[in-house]
Amino acid sequence: MDDSARKLISGSTIVFIGFAIGGLFSYLFRIVLAHHLPVYQIGLYFSIISFIIFLTLFQKTGTELALVRFLSMWDHEKKYYHIRSALTSLIIFQTIFGLIFILAVWFFSHWLAINYFKDFSAASYLITASILFLLLILEDIPRRIFQGFNNMKWFASLEAIKAAALILFTLIGFSIYQTVWVPLVAFLLATLLVGIIGLIIIKKSYPKINKQNSPKLAEHPSSTSIFKEVYMYGLPLIFFVIGNKAIETLDLLMLTYFSTLDQVGIYSVVLPTAAIGLFIYRPISVAIMPITTKLWIQNEKEKLLNLMNIIYKYLIIIMIPIVTLFILFSQEILYYLFGPAYLPGTLPLQIILCGILFYGLANINISMLTSMNHSKNAGMFMIYATIINAILNFILIPLFGMLGAAISTTIAYLATFVMSYLSIKKINLSTKATVPLPILQLTILFILTAIPLFWFLSEQNTALLPKCIFASVLITIYIVMLAILRLFTLTELKSIIASLRNQ
Repeated sequence: MDDSARKLISGSTIVFIGFAIGGLFSYLFRIVLAHHLPVYQIGLYFSIISFIIFLTLFQKTGTELALVRFLSMWDHEKKYYHIRSALTSLIIFQTIFGLIFILAVWFFSHWLAINYFKDFSAASYLITASILFLLLILEDIPRRIFQGFNNMKWFASLEAIKAAALILFTLIGFSIYQTVWVPLVAFLLATLLVGIIGLIIIKKSYPKINKQNSPKLAEHPSSTSIFKEVYMYGLPLIFFVIGNKAIETLDLLMLTYFSTLDQVGIYSVVLPTAAIGLFIYRPISVAIMPITTKLWIQNEKEKLLNLMNIIYKYLIIIMIPIVTLFILFSQEILYYLFGPAYLPGTLPLQIILCGILFYGLANINISMLTSMNHSKNAGMFMIYATIINAILNFILIPLFGMLGAAISTTIAYLATFVMSYLSIKKINLSTKATVPLPILQLTILFILTAIPLFWFLSEQNTALLPKCIFASVLITIYIVMLAILRLFTLTELKSIIASLRNQ
């Protein structure tokens, strides 16, 4: 296993731990909401947050992802003046646009409350939540600096800290009041807290960009030209960022308009439950960007190809049983964690889980494309997937509610993967990067075995214990099949463990 693969494994593991802790707290946060607020109020809260966060995508215009690439490149080239100049310019740029968005939300808040959210109280929530246009800058810039410098420990820790702070502030608030204001104010305070912590750590950890130790010389480009370079590279990425977030939030936004806040509340639980399946993918897509950037600059295409083969092989092996088990126990997850009011989300959850395998791989493909100077490609096919999702939502949500939203999202996930993989093929990186035939055979056989038995158990209203026994047998069979097909060896396992110990 080469050095780039070892760095990816160690970095991804650190990010996974941080994301797992953050995800656990985020999930507990939703459970707390479900036990303290009516479903329609939960739907209103998530509608407000989704609306504001969606608008922030236009505020950033893709610059946050471009910044990661340029930080990694300039750090490698020791161009610290470029880093300092780019950070200053981007903060000023995003702050100006943030203030414009705040004024726009204040001006249209009552109209949106009546015509879109269909709840007059939403106006005051919107006005308060608009502060996020500034607070999210404070949170996001430190995170991107850590990612660009390949400091995955703090990159992942900030997400875990925010999730823990959110649930802590919410619990304190609910001990006094039982209103939507509690989670809303808690979200604002958690965002502010994690931003301050991030800035303090950066000031102590990276004096090379904090101090004026490389003054502007004649040969240095102007701040305007540096900002323009980052901005123009990031501009196509706005389509990727918008597309990525839109696929996640467009369902909630369109459900708010075409359906009821009750359905929005249930679906706001379904989406993050399905997104648990992305915990394996997200750390890799984050950790791979600085690694891929350096390999691409050094023209190490063979190492990139080897890295991609390793990623595809192991992710598919790991994710097949995870997704299958989530589908099998989706009803129990919703019932025991959130209550019987959320059981109508069972089928939508199972449908979205079917697309998680593809969407996770698509996110990794996109991270690699962005790092390899193909941001335009990464952006365009994401916007195509968003258009597909929007059109299908427009057709299916009025007919089937959140079930239609789940179908639309799953099709968009699949489309995103197909387009991202074909885009990589066009740059002749993955001509040999194919999924081994035994893995395809294993996938097909496992699915053909698990799904029919799953539907049989569901139709028979099987109790939890028989399902657990069935799941255990299923996983045992899967491990045996891995050994027979020699898709995972003891030598490979020792190599991965050694990579983690070396960090």
